[in-house]
Amino acid sequence: AEGEAYLRFLVEVVKPLIDQRYRTRAGAADTAIAGSSMGGLASHYAIHARPDVYGRAGILSPSYWYAAAVAEYTRAHMLQPSARLYFYAGAAEGAEMVDGARAMAGLLQALPNGPALTLVIAPGAEHNETAWRAQFPQMVRWLFELPEPAPQSPRAQ
Repeated sequence: AEGEAYLRFLVEVVKPLIDQRYRTRAGAADTAIAGSSMGGLASHYAIHARPDVYGRAGILSPSYWYAAAVAEYTRAHMLQPSARLYFYAGAAEGAEMVDGARAMAGLLQALPNGPALTLVIAPGAEHNETAWRAQFPQMVRWLFELPEPAPQSPRAQ
């Protein structure tokens, strides 16, 4: 669609603005991009096209059938060995979604020096913001290798 223009906007406008206004770790190893549906496809493209900017990607419910050439592009644009990718699909999104996510994760795992990745297929989850929002904390923890939150103790009565 407008993937190249979108990526250019993120890299040239949004990220510099965030890095200027907030205390960030600006390097690729500490920078993630994430999106769902077409945004998942855009995030997949971004980490391959700009590994100097993005070292981690959350790829939720990616629309791989929309751009069949993505597999060829993936093979031609190797990721940094330190890259981390989080793939997600809801089981109720349909076989095309689940099979596409599985196929792409398999392709990347088969590459020499492939990135660290995980694939989550959520039982019963549909293609919507509710499912993606529920997955967000787990995705961020995995991408940045953060520990699970400690269980909260019941308040004393």
